[in-house]
Amino acid sequence: MDPLLPPPWSWNPEDDFLLKEAIENGASLESLARGAVSFSRRYSLEELTERWGSLLFDSDVAEEAAAAMTKFEIAKYHGNTIKEATKKKVDSPKRKTHNICKQFNIMRKKIHKEVIEEDENIK
Repeated sequence: MDPLLPPPWSWNPEDDFLLKEAIENGASLESLARGAVSFSRRYSLEELTERWGSLLFDSDVAEEAAAAMTKFEIAKYHGNTIKEATKKKVDSPKRKTHNICKQFNIMRKKIHKEVIEEDENIK
């Protein structure tokens, strides 16, 4: 890491959740960087790209973020504050944390398969 750059900001569960939801609903990282979603602070395009890449491809980050987002969603559902939710351990057998990377790869394979089938139908 370059010593001249400021240390990276830690992402809170609410921002991770907003990023994940916005991307899944079709928003571009560029539009998010311009302020399409109100995060807890302003993120640059580079920060958003780096975080999204980490959520997709770094299993440690994805697992930690998924657990934190689950706690956030449960707290939001029950009307608790985020601080109260992070103190509680989430051991719900009904809900498992999902790995974003796994979902991404499944969708990528599905789209790839559809494109190949379309090409075969055209020929």
